[in-house]
Amino acid sequence: MIRWQNCLAVFWLVYLIALLFLPIVTFAQEAQQQAVSSSKKLIGWTERVALSGTDLVLYGQMEPSTQSTMLHLQKGSLSLSERSKDEVSFELEDRFGAKHNFELPVVRKSRLRSPSGKTRQVYVVTLSFCLAGKFIEEEVILSERENIEHEIYIGRQALEGLFTIDPSQQFSSNPDCTEETIRKKK
Repeated sequence: MIRWQNCLAVFWLVYLIALLFLPIVTFAQEAQQQAVSSSKKLIGWTERVALSGTDLVLYGQMEPSTQSTMLHLQKGSLSLSERSKDEVSFELEDRFGAKHNFELPVVRKSRLRSPSGKTRQVYVVTLSFCLAGKFIEEEVILSERENIEHEIYIGRQALEGLFTIDPSQQFSSNPDCTEETIRKKK
C-alpha cells in the first residue's frame, strides 16, 4: 500500500518540474507568435482602400468574421451590361461626389441570405485593390444596399496571411501600393 506521504512527494516533484519547464514552453510559443505576426502588417478595423486603375479611395471595414469581400453599391446602380450578359456595370460615387463607372465580367452568380431569412441573387466579380501598401486581387460580391457607412467589407480570404487587425485603430495606413507583388485569388 502506497503511503500518502509518497504520493505527496511525487506530486510536489512533478509540480516543481512543471514550474521549471513552463517558462521555456511559454517563451517558445511567444517567439513563434512574433515570427508569424512580424510578417503581417498591422492595420486598423477601418482603413482606406484604393481601387486599382482608378483614383477612387473607399472606406473599408475589415471583416475577418466573413469569408468573402463585399462591395456595397447604392440601390439601382448595378445592372447587366448592354454589351454582354456576362458583364455587369455599376457606378460608385466617392465621398466628394465624383462618379466612377465600372464594367466588369461576372465570375459567377451567388445567393445571399439576409438575417431575416430572405435570399437574393448577387454577382461576383474579380476586383483589384490596394490596402495598406499591398495589392490584392480578389473575388468580390456586389451588393446593393442603402445607408452604408463603409463602401467595402474586406473578408478573411483577402486578409489572411497579410494583415493583423488592431480593433483600437482606424485609418492607420495609406493605400499606397508601390510593391510589385499582387496577391491573387487562389
